[in-house]
Amino acid sequence: MRLVIQKVKRSSVILDDEEIASIGRGLIVLIGIDKDDTEADIEKCVTKILKTRVWENSEGALWEKDVMDVECEVLCVSQFTLLASVNRGTKPNFRAAMPPSDAQNIFASMVNKLKQAYKADKIAQGKFGSTCEVMLVNDGPTTILYDTRSK
Repeated sequence: MRLVIQKVKRSSVILDDEEIASIGRGLIVLIGIDKDDTEADIEKCVTKILKTRVWENSEGALWEKDVMDVECEVLCVSQFTLLASVNRGTKPNFRAAMPPSDAQNIFASMVNKLKQAYKADKIAQGKFGSTCEVMLVNDGPTTILYDTRSK
């Protein structure tokens, strides 16, 4: 699984000119699901999302607080294009991405596990498989890449 985790002041997902999800201060997580991803990958990603320290503490020391410490929100957006490869030519190939029917189950499971591990009302999601607009105001900017396959 490949994640792009961005610290934001606010973020939203727009589908057919209608806002379907939004958060205030928190993290937007773009999620690419690999064809070989398993329950273990979901668990790793849930931990990374909730435990990665991107906020300062009360004394101003950077990289000390995670999303739960500061009681922020998380917006999850599926993005199969994170698995695209352009190593051979210029047209992206998506062979590494899980088929949509299976990936939808993985995405739903991950969102549910985030809700169980944190607070359900702090977790929002875009619509799986949709072509949408993602709006965000970066905070920092702070962007972290995480891949469960990387050592």
